[in-house]
Amino acid sequence: MDDVTYVLHRDGAIMGWSRCAPGFADTLANGHAVIEISAPPPADISAWFVQDGGLVARAAMAPVVSTTEIVADGVATAEISALPDPCAVRIDGVVSLASTPVAGGQVTLACTSIGDLRIEVTAPGYLPWRATIRAV
Repeated sequence: MDDVTYVLHRDGAIMGWSRCAPGFADTLANGHAVIEISAPPPADISAWFVQDGGLVARAAMAPVVSTTEIVADGVATAEISALPDPCAVRIDGVVSLASTPVAGGQVTLACTSIGDLRIEVTAPGYLPWRATIRAV
């Protein structure tokens, strides 16, 4: 009997995959949901997620950034809009912010320290999006 490919996922996020003999889904699961796919997994499995029992390609985000440079006075702002709703925003750099849920598809940033704000946005069904805003 031919081997089959199992994809392990949690809430649609792919945790890994394995190719083995049929009937091993329960053994592989280890707390994850498992689907069986008929073809080998894509080369870049991180660009996919599980939805309705099948693999679906993640969409690219297309956020709009009002500016890539702000004055570090705590008053000047940069707005990032057209974000998936909901999403999570993480900031690293001169200011750090752990991954924080954002609703409404928009976030406004201000800063009082000079330096770069490296921003990462993640959302289910989307590829991660990254940008840098410089505070001067």
